[in-house]
Amino acid sequence: MKLGAVLGRHVVAVGVAHLGFALASLLAGVGLLRLLRWSRLLTVLLCWLSVAYALAVGAHLLGLWWLVVGEVMQQEGPLLAQLGGSVLLVLLTLALVVPLVLMVRYLRRADG
Repeated sequence: MKLGAVLGRHVVAVGVAHLGFALASLLAGVGLLRLLRWSRLLTVLLCWLSVAYALAVGAHLLGLWWLVVGEVMQQEGPLLAQLGGSVLLVLLTLALVVPLVLMVRYLRRADG
């Protein structure tokens, strides 16, 4: 079953999950501003969830890119077009993941 079909059928549940994540992020941010100890743990947990989400979306989009480009080009187009889009998607995924991992490292170091 394709991810798009699953998300299409469960769009309300996905929206509620995003709303819950946003509220948890807001709560963690307020806790960090007030220097509450539990807010670091919540922030680290939210960062790891964001990393998993970014990697899953990046992998899904990369698969879609190869599927669409493969159908459009039918082996006639240059390989550079396929690789260029793939490199761009990997760079965008890394641009989302690397700051989150650095934040987790900083927050874990601040615990000790």
